[in-house]
Amino acid sequence: MSQEEWDEWFDQFLAELEEIHGEDWEEVIDEELLDEFYEERTFPGMEEELELDDEDLAPEAPDVPWNQRPVGVVGVAPEANIISASLVLEDPNPNGPGTEEQIAQAVVWAVDNGADIINMSIGSGVQDWPESWDEAFLHAEENDVLVVAAAGNRAAGHWSVGAPATIPGVLTVAGVDENRNISEESSSQGIAVDIAAASEPLVGALPGEGYATWTGTSGATPLVAGAAALVMAAHPELSAQEVKHRLLVSADSEGAEGVDPEYGHGVINVAEAVNGNLPEFNADDYDTLADWIRVHRRADDGVNGNGADIPEDAEVIAGPEGEPRELPRAAEVRSAQDWAGPVTVAAGGLVVVILMTLAAVHLISRRSRT
Repeated sequence: MSQEEWDEWFDQFLAELEEIHGEDWEEVIDEELLDEFYEERTFPGMEEELELDDEDLAPEAPDVPWNQRPVGVVGVAPEANIISASLVLEDPNPNGPGTEEQIAQAVVWAVDNGADIINMSIGSGVQDWPESWDEAFLHAEENDVLVVAAAGNRAAGHWSVGAPATIPGVLTVAGVDENRNISEESSSQGIAVDIAAASEPLVGALPGEGYATWTGTSGATPLVAGAAALVMAAHPELSAQEVKHRLLVSADSEGAEGVDPEYGHGVINVAEAVNGNLPEFNADDYDTLADWIRVHRRADDGVNGNGADIPEDAEVIAGPEGEPRELPRAAEVRSAQDWAGPVTVAAGGLVVVILMTLAAVHLISRRSRT
């Protein structure tokens, strides 16, 4: 729709509002209709379709009344620059490297091409990750690139968070519905969960001409990546870990007190993350991949970073609150892993990389614009 067509449609829409509610229609909507909408999800008097041309309102679905069309997220960081990387999720890949190698290559490529945030709407059914990923994700960490990953979907059989969301330093995203309840089908749980965002119902465009509704943490993850881009844009002096910190400490607490295995720190609050007066960042509160590699990879060799023997109990270390917790051990990826796909994205000079495949989402419906 051109700007001229939009202006014409909007003028007609305002005229219809005035015809229905009178000259004071703005006051009526502000004081009555919006409250009703948020409480009941319906507008009084909207049982009948407005006298508007549906072809003009929504050419993609002229046969569906405007007040019955699905509502979706318009976007989070509209001025972000987005770059994307595609994966061939087939092992063995007859035309190139396998999934494991592709993911490592995609992360390195994203970093080397200026990404500030890497959105990974992919997941697996195991906590371990291949040792070949250490270098790739460490490359992101050392270049101050924030990696945001999906916790995984229960509908795909992933009840516990799997790699790459289990990698230290990665921001792991769970999913909630409209009532802030953890999605029963599209959100895994575990100690790696950091934060939750909307994962159902979601509406978005498909390649070509069409749109679909779906559920899944692969949809929640880009929302958090976009929120991170907004925080970076508002606070360009912050490191990637400091941006992660603002997102976590500003989240609306849900579930168990403290860090919940399903919600993490809570449901994302973008406005507070961007504008809030938040607790000071303390690096000691956050794990890094560099520290994990120093302890665990050297532990595999029987020595620590100083060349001394590693104690037998070195696999259990203290978490942010001082409570001991076991960190996942990286290992070779099993062939049975069910990968969901990666994505790269960027915002307002910030670059975000998104890795994703349809395996990561639960497609509910599909409509064509033709």
